[in-house]
Parts: sequence; C-alpha cells; structure tokens
Amino acid sequence: MQLQARTTFLNRCRPSARSRTVVVPKATAYVAPSQSTAANELQLLRSVSSVQVDSIAAENVLSTGGGAVSFGLLMRAVRSEALGLRPIENAIAAARAYSTDPERQVEKAMANVGALVAGQVTGRISTEVDPRYANDAAKMVAKAKSLVALYKEVGVPASRLLMRIPATWAGVQACKELEKAGIACHIYMVYSVGQAAAAAEAGASIVNANCARTRDFYDKNPGLIRDPKGPRQDAGGSPVDPGVLLVTNIYNYCKVHHPKSLVMATGIRTREDALALAGCDVLVLPPKVAAQMAATATTAGYNDGLHAAASAEEVLDAQLTPRGAADAAPTKMGPFKDEASFQDALGVAGTQLLTAALKDAVRDVEALASMSKATTGVSST
Repeated sequence: MQLQARTTFLNRCRPSARSRTVVVPKATAYVAPSQSTAANELQLLRSVSSVQVDSIAAENVLSTGGGAVSFGLLMRAVRSEALGLRPIENAIAAARAYSTDPERQVEKAMANVGALVAGQVTGRISTEVDPRYANDAAKMVAKAKSLVALYKEVGVPASRLLMRIPATWAGVQACKELEKAGIACHIYMVYSVGQAAAAAEAGASIVNANCARTRDFYDKNPGLIRDPKGPRQDAGGSPVDPGVLLVTNIYNYCKVHHPKSLVMATGIRTREDALALAGCDVLVLPPKVAAQMAATATTAGYNDGLHAAASAEEVLDAQLTPRGAADAAPTKMGPFKDEASFQDALGVAGTQLLTAALKDAVRDVEALASMSKATTGVSST
C-alpha cells in the first residue's frame, strides 16, 4: 500500500507530455556588423550635398568643394592683421605692380587671390564680377572675359571658374551670353523664385539663394505673406521659415524645369538651417557651423560587433530630393522676354533685397578701388 502511494506521488510530479513547455529560439537572419567608418554630422551632410565653407582661412574644411573670391573678401584681407591672411595680402600687393589702372589692379588682385584658393579646393572658384555694372550686360560680359584671361595668366583654366554675377535683368542677359561662350556663371543675389527661373532659363550653372537675408526681411515685415500656398498666418506668427522655403522652392523649380542649373544656398546661420536644407546641390556654411557639425557624432558607422550600424541615409534624411521636387510639381514661369516680365516676377522681397544687396556690394568694391588709388597715387576725382 505504501509502495503504491509513493509511485502515484512520483507519477504526479513527473510532467506529462501534454503539459510540457518547449522554448524554441526564434530564427533571425544574421546581420553582419557595419564595415563603414564612423561619420560626424558634417560628413553625413556632405553625403547628400556639396558643402563649402565660407572662409579662406578654414583649411581643415576647405579640402573639398569649391571656393569664392569677392570684393568683400579682399577688403577683409586688406584690413585684417591675421597671419593666416598674409598670402592674400601678398597677392593683392603683387597686383599693384601689374598696372597703373586701379580698376585693372583690383581685377588682377581677384585673379591672384583666386589662384591661391584654387590650390586649396578641388572644385571651381567663383569670382565676383564688378557689381557696379550690374545693369550693363555688355560691360559685365567684358569684365568676366577679362577675369578669365587674368586667371589663365596664373595657370587657372576657365574650366575651374565660375563668374559671379548679380541676378538683375542685365545680369541674366550677361549670363546667357557667357554660358553660350563656355564661361560658367554663378548667379547670386537671388531672393525670389522669379529671379531663379530667369537665371536658370538663361543657362546659369549655379543659382544662389540667400536664406538668412530672406528670413530677416520677413521678420522685419511681419505683415507680408510668407507662403501663399501654406496655412493661414495670424498675427501670432508663422511657423514657415521664408528663407528655407525660398531655397526649397527654387530647388524644386530648377530640378523639374532646368535640371542642369545647380542650386546653392548661402546665409546658413545654424546647423538647423543646414539640416533643413540637406540635399540642396551646394551648401555654403560659415566656419562656426561647419566646426559644430564636424564635432557632432552620429550613429552612422557605429559597430558593437553584433549588429549592423545605421546607414547614412537612416541617420540623415535629405530634405530636398529630385523625387520631392517632382511631387511638388512647380508651375513653369516665363519665358522672360523683356525686363518688364522679369521685374513682375521679383515680388516685394526680391525687389527690395536685390536693391539692398547691390548697394552693399558696390560699397565694398568702391572702398577697395579707393584704397588702390591711394596706394598708387592716382587721384580719385
């Protein structure tokens, strides 16, 4: 009796086949660890946009992309005592011995400094054409061709150059003639889609919109509509960033209607601006923003030996893409047959900002020319 009871007890303790739980590991595909190296935010941005840094002294970030030479840059170099700008000062000084004509000296200085920049970058050198002739197409064409010849003298071929021309009606006409002659143009001072459309129609290689100046204009004029196609803008403020919106609209327009024209964004003040415009053909960053992004680590290339790291596409989303441009389906503008049709397309912001930008640019070149006259002893009267 005791033996039977013990056997019954053991049988109850032994799990039955029906109640037994079997844990089977879930089969998962093996994912190899990432073979890519770690990337910071600036490197990721460069994977979707060509990035340039707006400083000739920023050698650590100027190794890729293009560069620019302007009258403003020459003025800063002349007035600065920074040792890093001494080569530029020497290039400007050498130009004074090239000619007794102050205007010709300034052109030579632009080419000499541009040659220095060409040695630091892999891309093209954008060189500002004298903005005092912004409303004279023939004069701008002549000045651009003169600069190309001066660059040739110092060993920089036309294929490495962009002629930087303001987005006036005359500038657009000069661009059309120069592009037909094989001289690439960089149209800047673009503050409206209408200017961009006219420049792209003329065959401009680069169409350059300024994000910050556009934003500042709307901040100073809160009554203006920032986005006619967007939500209602009440007095409490609008979430629309007019600077980012302008660059986005120009990018979409050019990608759909004039894909050979690349879009450049300048006036980028923060890393948030840069990330909002990721995917734009060319982004020009101030040194501070570039340094900040270079110091910001990302998960791209992270490798724990067990899992694949996130790809660059997963870490950084391109905000501007050809597919997005096609989806936006911008209406084609033009053709721009005369100055009246061009002026009509500028709008309030385009008209006022272009006028202000030209005034600033002319001030720089006249100040530089005056310094050259004083140095050579030529009367300014």
